[in-house]
Amino acid sequence: MRVIEFREHLADFIKNIIYPLTVQEIVEESGSGSVIIRDSNKKTKSLLIGRDGKNLAVINRMVKRFFNTEVKVM
Repeated sequence: MRVIEFREHLADFIKNIIYPLTVQEIVEESGSGSVIIRDSNKKTKSLLIGRDGKNLAVINRMVKRFFNTEVKVM
């Protein structure tokens, strides 16, 4: 079990979820209601997504609970 600090700003909340990983940028898309996590490092992207998308599913579940948006990794 992990304890994650809640933040009102979506990008800060996602940074708390993915800690200790750091990414280049977190972009909120206004029209589609989604958030894109961008990083050029393949290892960081693979750790964010996880095997069979397991880590990304956990991130999406946490974000949808409070913000009702979808997270994508690019």
